[in-house]
Amino acid sequence: MWGLGVSVSAAANGLMLARLQGGEALAMLVCLFVFVTVAIIFGHNHQQKRMAEAQQHLKQARAEASLGNSREALEAARRAVAAFPNSKKSSPQEVEARAYCVVLEGRLADESRATKSAVPTPEPASQQSKPAPLTPGLRLGEYVLEEPIGEGGFGQVWKAHHAAFGTAAAVKIPNQPRHRDSLRRLGKIQFQLDNPHIVKVLGAELDGDTPYVALEYVAGQDLRRLLETETRLPCGRALGLFQQVLLGMQAAHQAGIVHCDLKPENILVSPDDQVKVTDFELGRARLEAERPLLLSGGLASQVGFGTAAYMAPEQLGGEPVDHRTDIYALGVILFEMLTGERPHPGDKPSELQPDVPAELDEVFARCFARVEKRFNSVEEMLASLSEV
Repeated sequence: MWGLGVSVSAAANGLMLARLQGGEALAMLVCLFVFVTVAIIFGHNHQQKRMAEAQQHLKQARAEASLGNSREALEAARRAVAAFPNSKKSSPQEVEARAYCVVLEGRLADESRATKSAVPTPEPASQQSKPAPLTPGLRLGEYVLEEPIGEGGFGQVWKAHHAAFGTAAAVKIPNQPRHRDSLRRLGKIQFQLDNPHIVKVLGAELDGDTPYVALEYVAGQDLRRLLETETRLPCGRALGLFQQVLLGMQAAHQAGIVHCDLKPENILVSPDDQVKVTDFELGRARLEAERPLLLSGGLASQVGFGTAAYMAPEQLGGEPVDHRTDIYALGVILFEMLTGERPHPGDKPSELQPDVPAELDEVFARCFARVEKRFNSVEEMLASLSEV
């Protein structure tokens, strides 16, 4: 408002001076100039007010989501999207708000379908009996549970051993019957991939009271925990780990598989820095990927909020995905490994960390970009990294 008052005062003084000098045309020009200035100042203040309002709604959406209030979180996220100023380029906060809307709409739709189908449709006989509680020593098929090593919205992961041979395994067990399809997809897709940088599927039982998929056990931790411990990785170590991720994804893409959910939580790092990619539940075969992912309901019902930061714009928008969707996520992961932060539009790794070579800025830029400007393949990305 101070700028508005100054502008009006300047207009009055300029108009009086112009008239005293006998210049009516000059007076009109002064008025026009000042009024345009006022409009610009007013528009800028209005944009700032809308941005602050949108961020407040987004903050409320995060808070409601953390409490499990999906409907209230969705309403707040929608208010945030509506409040963001209209512009050609969306801010990271607006992208996040739109991702919240997509995920929450899918979650509420799933909950609604589950509620409607629960009463009239009886479950198959194999699902009617109550599964045994998960405890150490419980035998599931060929595997004996030892201890839980992970948990999330999908279910639990237990360390186990083969009952006859004693070999270690990671057994993934869904916490809801509706997650059986995800488990089936994980087993079917990941079983096809035989590569030292992809976690192997050892076995599965999907029709019993307690369905599971047994996976190769990787001692160590996932990349997310590693980054939480060390914040960021030295450039040499980061590139050594990242190139192994690329080799795994190269094999997946050559087999016609798009991961669709690459993030640090799905990258396992052993104590000697051997890397394996896992969790292909959202993976799509090449022909499947030609269909929109979000509109099919697959992604909206299965991803969590943390995933949105690694999702390419076409994935967030429900457009068809392909291998370049994974390349976008790989760029975000590389940036996070090098800097300890998630990227925003215009960021360069070398500007945040002095030990990062400027050549990596170009590698990152060709991932964190519109789909047509990204690397055409993981092979191209590996070739660029070899020149750093």
